[in-house]
Amino acid sequence: MDDPKLVRPLRKISASIAVAAASLLIAISRRTDAITNPQFWAEDGRNWFADAYNIGGWVPFLTPEAGYLQTFSRLIGAVSVWFPFGSVPLFFNLSAIAVQVVVAVYICSDRLAGVFEHRRARIALAFLYLAMPHSWEVHANVTNAQWNLALLALLIVVSRPAESLIGRVFDVGVLAVSSLSGPFALILLPVAVLRFIVERDRKLTVPIAVLLLGGAIQAASLLTSVRPVQQDLGVGLDPFVKIIARHIILGPFFGENGFQWLLSHIRWNTVTAALITLIGSCVALYLARKARFGVAALLIFAALIVGSALVSPAVSAEPGQWRAMADSATAIRYWFFPSFAIYALLICAYFSVADKKRRYVSGALLALVSVGVVLDWREPPFDDLSFASHAEAFENARPGEDVTIPINPNWKMVIRKK
Repeated sequence: MDDPKLVRPLRKISASIAVAAASLLIAISRRTDAITNPQFWAEDGRNWFADAYNIGGWVPFLTPEAGYLQTFSRLIGAVSVWFPFGSVPLFFNLSAIAVQVVVAVYICSDRLAGVFEHRRARIALAFLYLAMPHSWEVHANVTNAQWNLALLALLIVVSRPAESLIGRVFDVGVLAVSSLSGPFALILLPVAVLRFIVERDRKLTVPIAVLLLGGAIQAASLLTSVRPVQQDLGVGLDPFVKIIARHIILGPFFGENGFQWLLSHIRWNTVTAALITLIGSCVALYLARKARFGVAALLIFAALIVGSALVSPAVSAEPGQWRAMADSATAIRYWFFPSFAIYALLICAYFSVADKKRRYVSGALLALVSVGVVLDWREPPFDDLSFASHAEAFENARPGEDVTIPINPNWKMVIRKK
């Protein structure tokens, strides 16, 4: 007779492996060039690899980027210098995809059963996380892997505390690295404290302590370093309602391709955007009335992210940051958390709420999400900048020679051959 104490863990491991394999296939299928023609993206090449190669040691880890420390990206850069240069972009892309896979596995695990009781609900949320339309910027690149890592940290904060030693070490490790990879600890800390106030669970003291320390370090970094962003926000009603309507209300359901189709069939102006914003906000409030704390925490965190993006965005070097966000698909990373929170709210309402009206509304909206999933499934490939030929030129360069390599999106990286 099978030992239940042995069978149960084996089933969990098998299920996790299956979820990881499916998640990997989904992630790769959305942008196959990340594997078939890997190239550096932005800071992946110019900062994380170049600094690790040119400077090395601990200096890059202590060097802020955009005002804050980027430990995860710096760590990937430090490890990457041990690989042949031609394979480094692939290592970067696989590292970023690995973070997404881990997030999907965590969502499907029993750790989130206190928020999403039904396993089908967790599987559905994991799928929408991986298939999220209007999210190309946070997919398969290390520079924006911090957003996926921050989501994992947020899920750890709202989920059941880990019972095993391995689970507790995993939680602390993720929270520590995430806290030192971007400013997210400053926003996540209030959410963790709020949960502690509500539940009085002493197991939350360690996560709170980690977030407090990480947040303090990032706050000091932000206060003592220069953040090179355009200070002219271009605040106004028109860009505000268009940002909310386009990126937060319509984006999660229609994606960028669906939105472009809508533009050819509706009159896109301040009034239209304001009506969409009003209707979407009312529906969200209606569904959120009976949401569990975990879902409410996701919504609060997403709202804080949006507020931060509006107050201090890093979008364009030109004046009028709000206008740039309202009129283009740039800085999509800022709308990643609102989209995920909306999916979580809809899934929670559909699977966990007894009210039939809420189930019908959430079910209809979940069906609508399929439009954006299909239209935005294949993400635009990077421009082919012939990285392989540049990598060969770098390998053939003389020691001490500076090699300039073009990278996406129309950037350059400079590395000095050793």
